[in-house]
Amino acid sequence: ALQAGRGVPSHFNLATEFDRLVFTIMGLGTAGLMLGFLLMIAGLLRRPGNAFAAACAVAGIVFAVFGGLVGVIMVMPDASQAALLKAGQQLPMVGNHAVGEPSQAIIPFFGWDRIVGDWRVPHFIGLHAMQLFPLLARIGGRSTPKDGRAAILLVVSGYGLLFGLTVFQTAHGRSAFSPDSFES
Repeated sequence: ALQAGRGVPSHFNLATEFDRLVFTIMGLGTAGLMLGFLLMIAGLLRRPGNAFAAACAVAGIVFAVFGGLVGVIMVMPDASQAALLKAGQQLPMVGNHAVGEPSQAIIPFFGWDRIVGDWRVPHFIGLHAMQLFPLLARIGGRSTPKDGRAAILLVVSGYGLLFGLTVFQTAHGRSAFSPDSFES
């Protein structure tokens, strides 16, 4: 919010010492969140309480960790940035969410690229499982038989497939929204 209020990017921004500090603090905060996620998983596995709800929560957190790791890919310098950094040049922006040259074809509201691979898609899918899976536990807790292992396995498998496919598409420079892009 601070960076948006200043009218500058919050992510990838190394333009000034202040921007670099804000981005570093964001990164440390993300690392703290990841540690917190792992501690939550450990706590849920030690004392699950409602086993169905705990399994859903653990699945959501695991996907969130993988979604967070996708974010690490985005902040790594691309090949041209790495070469400039190796040559000693200081860059105002490092990292990128697009695989390839970003197009102007974007998904409204989200800003995701519809033509080239965009790491923000699997990042979003992974992170927001942490909200979706407990919601499913709440809904499923009312309608799922006492032993909901099969339901959990089915939902986790389907979500894992969705997440894996978006990672695969993006890593190969293909939009998650263009299944016909395998032909190119």
